[in-house]
Formats: sequence, structure tokens, C-alpha cells
Amino acid sequence: MAVDVLRLTCELVDIPSVTGEEFQIGTALGELLLRHGYHVELQDVSPERSNIIATTQAKPRVVLSTHMDTVPPFIGSSENDEFIYGRGACDAKGIIAAQIAAAELLRGEGINEIGLL
Repeated sequence: MAVDVLRLTCELVDIPSVTGEEFQIGTALGELLLRHGYHVELQDVSPERSNIIATTQAKPRVVLSTHMDTVPPFIGSSENDEFIYGRGACDAKGIIAAQIAAAELLRGEGINEIGLL
């Protein structure tokens, strides 16, 4: 399934995720990856803070990794013809969107040994 990287980036930027308050972004990402057919595990870090580990059915040969948290304050998305703005647009919610899109492109080509962390 193709991923609209720009749209997903804006959707992720619009979810607050200041360090220590990543529950909502983790839940949203977990649900998105489940819909895309990944096996999703939560690795608890502390109460209401978890790493998201998403894998295909095959053992991953490649794992793409980044973080979900942002520095304060929360700033929602906005965009113009050239750029997406908002807290996390380039670090790291845009990266998350790009990694999911890349993984989906690989899967579309029959490469299924992929993980996302």
C-alpha cells in the first residue's frame, strides 16, 4: 500500500509528543502499522512510554530506526508550496513517515525482511 509521505508527516506532526508524553504518537503509529500488516510489539520504557517495534512476518534483515519524541513546545503542522512546518517535521516525524513509505515500497517489490523501530 503506497504511503503519502507529506500527508503522513502532517498527521504525525499534529500529534503532540513532547519527550515523556509519547503515548498518543506511539498508539497512532502502532495502529497505522497494524493496518499495513506489520506485527507490532510495544517495548515498555516507563509507564505510558513504549518503543514501537514493527516487523513483517519474515525475520528482518533491515531495521529502520528513529525516535518519536519532540522538544517542547508542541507546534502543529502548516505548509506552503515548498515546506512542511511544525514540531518534528524534520526531526523526527518526517523521518518516520519517510521510513514507513520506504518500507512499503520495498514490500511492494517483494522484499519482506523489514523492521521499523
